[in-house]
Amino acid sequence: MAQLSPSVSLHFLRSMLAACPRLGITLPATATAWMQQHPDATRVPMEVQDRIWDEFCAASDDPLIGLHLGQDTQPGNLDIVGLLLMSCNDLEEALEMLVDYQQIIGEGGEFFLERGNPVWHLRYEPHFHCRTRERVEAVFAMLLQLGRWTSGGAFVPHCVHFQHRAATDLAAYEQLLGCTADFEARNNEICFTSEQAALPLIQSNPAVTRHLRLLADQMLASMDSRTLASQVQGLLQKNPAATKDDIADQLHMSGRHLNRLLADDGTSFKLLQDTTRRQLAEKALQQQDSRMADIAEQLGFSDESAFAKAFRRWTGQSPSQFRNES
Repeated sequence: MAQLSPSVSLHFLRSMLAACPRLGITLPATATAWMQQHPDATRVPMEVQDRIWDEFCAASDDPLIGLHLGQDTQPGNLDIVGLLLMSCNDLEEALEMLVDYQQIIGEGGEFFLERGNPVWHLRYEPHFHCRTRERVEAVFAMLLQLGRWTSGGAFVPHCVHFQHRAATDLAAYEQLLGCTADFEARNNEICFTSEQAALPLIQSNPAVTRHLRLLADQMLASMDSRTLASQVQGLLQKNPAATKDDIADQLHMSGRHLNRLLADDGTSFKLLQDTTRRQLAEKALQQQDSRMADIAEQLGFSDESAFAKAFRRWTGQSPSQFRNES
């Protein structure tokens, strides 16, 4: 699959915003502007998440705000993945599910489960560069909280390693994490024994696990198809005159590769282009003072005649008829 703009589940962002009053944080109105502009969205672009994280951290004087946010997170805030993890048989199965379905929660980093003897490592590699320390600490605090909650308090990791420097004294970290913390390490990772990996989970339900896994598989497949199509449509909305090769260049792939990916998802560049142009044309025609020639040019047509022909194909009406009836 081509490398596309990463995103994060809206559930996680909502949990972050809901935690603000409890953490004594007041965000500017701009923090929720994107959500208000996209009320039907289920995922949030990573650049939006970056801005909110920056505003979130800037509004707090707590050096351990990431840890406190992570501890405030509930399983349901992790979309369907949180519920799936809770239903697993043991901690090992839950961590395997986390690795398999992490993309649903967010695409800002990757988890890797490394089985050792006797120490296992859950490694996290962040792909973001904004507020990295706070965000990595939030991720680990969230996972430790979830591990303890699902195991009935039995999960006690061996230690936690962070690549960054400590923001305050070590004792404060270890009190919140509940285990030894090491900084300026090679990896960001949670270390635990194989016995800990075998811990049974208190809400284990194999039937629920099977059902939720099917739903998670469907969500991943749906996410992949929507992501590329919405990416292409978003670029076309900004520049409806763009060609297939123009869009492919912006997505860092060839036009042929773009065609193949869209075909795999049951659509095509032509279909997305026509859909986007039609939406923009109908919106422009509702503005009574807009000139047909200008609309045709903005949408990338050679002249009014070509635009009128395409519009009639889309709607069964001429542009003038549509304008008169709108």
